[in-house]
Amino acid sequence: MTKLLGNDDVISYITRHEPEILEHFEWVVNTVSMEKAVQQQLEADGEFQEPPEEEAPAQQGRQDRADSLPHRKPEG
Repeated sequence: MTKLLGNDDVISYITRHEPEILEHFEWVVNTVSMEKAVQQQLEADGEFQEPPEEEAPAQQGRQDRADSLPHRKPEG
């Protein structure tokens, strides 16, 4: 997603056709970046611990919700 937001043509298209989606994309990228920065700091301080294996089903739940979102046909 970060790579997409780094592409001026993609930004221009989304801004013209779905500006509210651009806000959500930016929010996701910023959130992930902040989480990575916190994790790196914790690792540097020796405080980071890997999450237990049982958290994997929660990840699947997020994907199931994403799959249930309506999909738009590309405008052509």
